[in-house]
Amino acid sequence: MLDGLGRQRPARLHPHVRRLGRLAALAGILLAPIFTVYPQMGVEMILLAFIVVILGGMGSMGAR
Repeated sequence: MLDGLGRQRPARLHPHVRRLGRLAALAGILLAPIFTVYPQMGVEMILLAFIVVILGGMGSMGAR
C-alpha cells in the first residue's frame, strides 16, 4: 500500500510481518486441540465490537 502511495517502506518491515504471521499460526496450532475451532469463531466478538462502535459513536474515538 505504501508503494502505491509513492512512499518508501521500511526495509525491516517484511521480515517482522512474516515472523508475526508464523507466531499467529503457531498459536493457532497450539490452541486448536484445547478450544473448539470453527470458521465463524470470531463473529460474536466482531458483532459486539461493531455494536459498541455504532452506539458509542465513531467520532468519540478520536484523540484530543
